[in-house]
Amino acid sequence: MEQTMDPEGEVFNECAMLTRIRDGMKRLCCAKHDFTDDDVIPLGIELGVNRSLMRLNLEDNDIGEKGFLSLIKGLLTNNTLRHLNLSNNKKITSEVVKPVLKEFLASTSLQECCLEGTNVSDDIRNEINKMLQLNTFPKQLKRCILELESDVGSAVESISLTYDYVDPEICTMASVERLASAVTGNGSRESCIQSFSAIRLFKGINMSSVISALCTPSLTSVTFIDNGLEEIDIRETFAPLIESAASLTSVDLTNNLFSDSGAEHLVAALEESSTVTQLDVTGCSVSPSWNCRLRAALSLNCQPVVFKQALPKIISNDPALTSLNFQGKEGGGREPGRGYFNNMAAVIVSEALQRNSNVKLLDFSNNHIG
Repeated sequence: MEQTMDPEGEVFNECAMLTRIRDGMKRLCCAKHDFTDDDVIPLGIELGVNRSLMRLNLEDNDIGEKGFLSLIKGLLTNNTLRHLNLSNNKKITSEVVKPVLKEFLASTSLQECCLEGTNVSDDIRNEINKMLQLNTFPKQLKRCILELESDVGSAVESISLTYDYVDPEICTMASVERLASAVTGNGSRESCIQSFSAIRLFKGINMSSVISALCTPSLTSVTFIDNGLEEIDIRETFAPLIESAASLTSVDLTNNLFSDSGAEHLVAALEESSTVTQLDVTGCSVSPSWNCRLRAALSLNCQPVVFKQALPKIISNDPALTSLNFQGKEGGGREPGRGYFNNMAAVIVSEALQRNSNVKLLDFSNNHIG
């Protein structure tokens, strides 16, 4: 029998012995051997129990429906095979493949199935590639994307992802773009994502596409702990999110790499936001002075919105501003930023009024000022 060499350089000259894949074998090349369904069916059975094979090349044979279905059945219980080459097997058609598309999705390891030169349509091959791409992502990210892309059930409202030390797959730009697309699609349903958490999962990856997709009126909480975020990430991605997300109240950026320059962008963003009242930069290289400025910016957002709107006019000594009505309102709730003013507001107003000559009336009644 003619020897065949696989892409990795291993030679196999016993390709007809398909009833048994040798224990520990990682690559098997059986291209151009005129194998029929009867030859390949035993290999599908063997795939179901094999725990070592990673690459299988069966291109340029005479495999049809029965052989193809046997291979797919074997893949359902196989967790090692990553690359399957079935190119130029003309009897494999769209009609054969389409009914078992979901079986590809059930595979936990297969990342590539080459069907060029078969009679499978481009649309079906593209759909298979999209399915198998998920197996190149960390498993929890795969589950998250599948849930987001599913047409069954209600929209996803919360996402929580954490780095798994035993998962061999890592996040790439392809996985981030797929996640962004899935988040956007989920947002077109009845409700959108309210909270997003990622811990140690996206180090060194630009997350701007995902953050842009997350920026919807429903988003209230974002957590990006230990993801290697630098000043450019804060400036171009997270500061704009803080400025524009209408319902965002909590941002956790613990244990990232940005320093005071990143904190400066966060302060500027907080000055534009009226909703973010919690921001954690613990473990980042932010100096005490910039931590104080962050706390001051956050404290303003803990007052009723009218306070932040009036403060620039007080400071600029606006002649049109002659009275300040800062009465507390029970109907607005009893939490900061909703119905009442606290000591911080009183201190800030007192300091601002020392340089203001136009305000003649100040009403701070019914508040929580000590």
